[in-house]
Amino acid sequence: MSDDASRSRFFWARARRRLRTIVAWIFSIRWPLIGVAGLLAFVLGMIGFLELPGADLSFWDSFYRTIQLFLLASGAIDPPVPLSLEVARLLAPIVAGYAAALALAYLLRDQIDRFLMRWLARDHVFVCGLGEKGVTLARALREAGLTVVAIEITSPDVPVRLKGVVTLTGDATDPDTLTAAGIRRARHVVALCGSDSVNAELALAARRVAGDREELTIHVHIQDPRLCTVLSSEAMSAGIGFESAAFAFFTVYEQGARALLDAFPFDAREGDSPRIVIVGLGRFGSWVLVEAARRLRGEPTPALITVVDRDA
Repeated sequence: MSDDASRSRFFWARARRRLRTIVAWIFSIRWPLIGVAGLLAFVLGMIGFLELPGADLSFWDSFYRTIQLFLLASGAIDPPVPLSLEVARLLAPIVAGYAAALALAYLLRDQIDRFLMRWLARDHVFVCGLGEKGVTLARALREAGLTVVAIEITSPDVPVRLKGVVTLTGDATDPDTLTAAGIRRARHVVALCGSDSVNAELALAARRVAGDREELTIHVHIQDPRLCTVLSSEAMSAGIGFESAAFAFFTVYEQGARALLDAFPFDAREGDSPRIVIVGLGRFGSWVLVEAARRLRGEPTPALITVVDRDA
């Protein structure tokens, strides 16, 4: 590829990125813009009607006819028409129509999202449960450039839509809801609901709806560490419903413990025993203890681990 072609390609790529940034910024302030445009149209309409030659309209007559501009019901206006009124006659219906379209799209957004996901989405990540963990994961996946569909049983009061995550309302254990969300063409399903039993039920429902798609991986969050270990080792065995399925059971507490010890590895000087103090032996603290024991297993000197907890 020549230098000129490379520069041209780089220029157009940068221009497209800038245009997307500008469009996203404009879309983020669309309602204030609509408000300003509507106010401008109203003020210009009032001025135009008050200055309309030969009409001799009162303030309230001008007010009433200006309101009609937004409804396309102002009637015929004899020329000459003041410039302010001409601008208002064009701007007012545009503002009213755009605001109505946005309001309708907002009211029907769940149905629109379901339609788009059912027929257009492919190789997306399906996140079930928009609690703290679900929102964090959905945002991270979207920022990584993946197409993300999230679902919550109640209307999600979270700003994931601003990050380009399609959010649906419904029961993720319902096969009809999963079908509407396009799970048959998804690449990954992540069950992050608040209950282990709900996550397991969701996983089974997802497998039944998806059929024998080998490309689909179902990631199931299990809070109970012992149950997570059992399911991970028995997921492929017959008789519990996980046959021939690509399941991955995990717990964020284990992943968090690994990340913590990766970020802060043991730094014992030669000949000294590693010393660790764990304050709080909840789910996360228990996993930190287990992961620390795994990593210290090959140390030449025994480790000293102190646990501080009410039920230590």
